[in-house]
Amino acid sequence: MLFSLGVGISTISYATGIKQDTLARWMKEVSKYCKNVHDTYIRKVNCKFIQFDELWTFVGSKLNQQWIWSAVDAPTKLLIGFVVAPRKSEYARVIVSEVASRVINKTLIITTDGYASYIKPILDLFPKAMYAQVVKKRKEGRIVKVTKKAITDHTIKLIEYNLRALGLAWNVNTAIIERLNLTKRMLMSRLSRKTNEFSKDKTALKNNVYQFAVFYNFIRPHMSLRVKRGDKTSKRTPAMAANITDKILTWHDVLRDRPMIPIKAM
Repeated sequence: MLFSLGVGISTISYATGIKQDTLARWMKEVSKYCKNVHDTYIRKVNCKFIQFDELWTFVGSKLNQQWIWSAVDAPTKLLIGFVVAPRKSEYARVIVSEVASRVINKTLIITTDGYASYIKPILDLFPKAMYAQVVKKRKEGRIVKVTKKAITDHTIKLIEYNLRALGLAWNVNTAIIERLNLTKRMLMSRLSRKTNEFSKDKTALKNNVYQFAVFYNFIRPHMSLRVKRGDKTSKRTPAMAANITDKILTWHDVLRDRPMIPIKAM
């Protein structure tokens, strides 16, 4: 649990007296269960508004830059898929293909940043979607201008009308995926800036993202997903909001040969 909350292995080792190599080996085993849960249950998701983005990090040294390409279903906050890879055009197709294989509704709304490499794979794999980009112009590291650009044959006004009609958002944005990227930095110690917890190899980074995905989707309640029933307020995870499960899970539920995940009837 400490690792899931952003505490680094070296700190956990110091606090518990358990060797770092032992902790790393345990984390590797945990990631296998997490991969199984993610690949098994994040399937046939009924999405309405998907946002894509990339989060920078590195492996070994800053010369080996890697990016965590991710997609989130904005209404449920569900992390649908991710790819750990360089920021090269071919990996835009990889993440879009990954997401397309996990969702059932292809008539939806999609937003990304201004990265041009998203355009062709999204048009190919989501031909019925409404797609717009949020293009940010920076000067000396600060955002000085934001432009919304319709990529499909729809106006920005029409896309925003549909967002409001579905009760999803008031305007074209990538706010949910950007907030998710911040959550990753907060809960994954290897993504923290200016520390010695950075990833030493790509496999460890990918394993950590699987652990984050399960913790975020199934175990950690999302503050914005709370619902009020009478006088009580119920907490929900993204997986609950997406009708994948009907309860908040624990690590005990996940770390089993057959994960104890009660699935709602589709």
